[in-house]
Amino acid sequence: MRTLLPIFIFLMLSVFTGILPAQTGFFPDDLVVSASALNLRDQPNKTGKVLEKLSRGSTLKFVTAANDGAYETVDDNYGVWLRVQSGTGKTGYVFSTFVTGQFNLYLEGETPLDLLPEQSWYGLYARDSFSDELRAIQVRLATEYNSFREEDTQVLRTNQPDRAKFIIGTTSRLQPGPAGELGIFDPADFYFNDALAPGAMLALLPGSKPDDETPAPPCYLAATGCASLQDDETIAFQDFKLTALLPRPDLPTIRQDLSPWFKTSPGLNPNIRLWWFGDLDGDARPDAIIEDMPEEMGMRISLFLSSRARDGELLRKVCEYWPPLD
Repeated sequence: MRTLLPIFIFLMLSVFTGILPAQTGFFPDDLVVSASALNLRDQPNKTGKVLEKLSRGSTLKFVTAANDGAYETVDDNYGVWLRVQSGTGKTGYVFSTFVTGQFNLYLEGETPLDLLPEQSWYGLYARDSFSDELRAIQVRLATEYNSFREEDTQVLRTNQPDRAKFIIGTTSRLQPGPAGELGIFDPADFYFNDALAPGAMLALLPGSKPDDETPAPPCYLAATGCASLQDDETIAFQDFKLTALLPRPDLPTIRQDLSPWFKTSPGLNPNIRLWWFGDLDGDARPDAIIEDMPEEMGMRISLFLSSRARDGELLRKVCEYWPPLD
């Protein structure tokens, strides 16, 4: 119990910021002001000149994390100074506690640990035995007994009778309805193995809409690298790379290196799995949720959307979620 406590405290503090720890190397491209009002400053500190006063719901573009992403405490708030660009084009600094990502990912039945942002909420559910659907939902915090902590805790629940595969909060609007043909199957059922270890190549399908027989092209996740047997009879992994690719008839294949969004340690199993695939943003191109396990930081799940991809990309990461250790 004592060995888990420091890690638990770290994760708890990182979630309280509303976005994600700099140690993961990821911050969302698009941020939203979650405080009732927020100052955009010319320096990453409280004494910086106020360049603009931002109201709740203002959108910001992430530029970089200040001070090499170092965490600090400001007025009892634990977070990171972020360099951002406002909607008026001004560039300055805000404290991460008072902003959230445009997309947030949650798991039903777990303790969010932070205040739920004011966003539109959607849940992904099994539509039938062969397909999934996205539903507009309402969320609430319900008090339930936690056997790990041996006390009552608040967990995330929805207004739906069945349990969501996952929950998305967003300031964007998503279209409820069919979201893919995965259904009750998960990638492990489809492919007998959902692990994206070197040598794996898994197809991502967006699924088809009702009464639409037009086949949607899949893209693929290809994991490469070298696995070798060591003298101590353990297997070491080197040069791991995860590539998204879209073959196109009569055109060059689009390739995108997803590896920068994941943390792997030389010599250790990459521990990356495909959690889910389908079409969440309604663009008839596949989206994906991928799990990895950065060293000493627990498990995280990352949401990739095709509609947020930049030129030359197939997918772009929009948020990540760290399930509590319990």
